[in-house]
Amino acid sequence: MKNLKIGLIILSTLCVSCTNEQIIKPDIQYISIPDHSLTQILDSLITYEVKNDSLFAQGQGYLLMTMKYPYSKGPILPDNTRFDTVFQCSIEITFGHPDEKINKLFDYYPPFYSLVNGRVINIYDSNETLDKFFGYSDRSKKDYLTVLAKYIAPQGPHPLEQFRIGESYTISYLENPFNGDKKKPVVVYRNQLK
Repeated sequence: MKNLKIGLIILSTLCVSCTNEQIIKPDIQYISIPDHSLTQILDSLITYEVKNDSLFAQGQGYLLMTMKYPYSKGPILPDNTRFDTVFQCSIEITFGHPDEKINKLFDYYPPFYSLVNGRVINIYDSNETLDKFFGYSDRSKKDYLTVLAKYIAPQGPHPLEQFRIGESYTISYLENPFNGDKKKPVVVYRNQLK
């Protein structure tokens, strides 16, 4: 019994000292988007937004892209083919700062980012959750914010104006499960407020 108590004391001391150690946090990483069709679609969306949004036209704003893998079966067509959704990207536009201390909402630092048509694209994976627990290294946040600085509104919009609430784009990739044929990606714009 005495050995058990000593063992528990040592174990609890080790646990406390381990929790006081600094957790190694991952870096936010720059990547290039390998899918040429996705890059073209993002380029078209950015060009469209520059023409139709005054803040975006002034060089402010960037995209938040969340990759999703919602495999769903499509209907069987008259010619006995079927195209299933094998991959989707949800895209939102923001003008705000990604740090909770500044935006007064929440952190939304990305695990990855890229540049398309001179704009930052934050890239998130809907399955990734580790970053929500541990965050990112301070050095990589600083480097990322240096790249992002020119896209954030100067005084930052009001927290509720940082995102276009209810507006988003969805890009769906379709594939025939029987022969592997792929269709051109489908882009859908949604405005739930109208």
